[in-house]
Amino acid sequence: MVDRDPRDLMPERLRRIVSVRDIGAVPMRNSSDATHALASDGTRWVKKSVSANDLLAEALGTLLASDLEVPTAEGAYWIDEHGERW
Repeated sequence: MVDRDPRDLMPERLRRIVSVRDIGAVPMRNSSDATHALASDGTRWVKKSVSANDLLAEALGTLLASDLEVPTAEGAYWIDEHGERW
């Protein structure tokens, strides 16, 4: 299997966060080390650490919900040297 950079597979209509800083832990059990985060543009997010496959699954779910006009929270991704985040 060929490793690909997930950024190569992400459509332009998905929002990409350039930089983010953690501002506090999410106060409930979760499996993705979720934290509250603040993006460089001032938007607030719940940041989850995910694998490349999980990132693509989150993106697919977001795009499908949008196409089906299902109301969902906005999604965005951020990728750096430490891994993928949704």
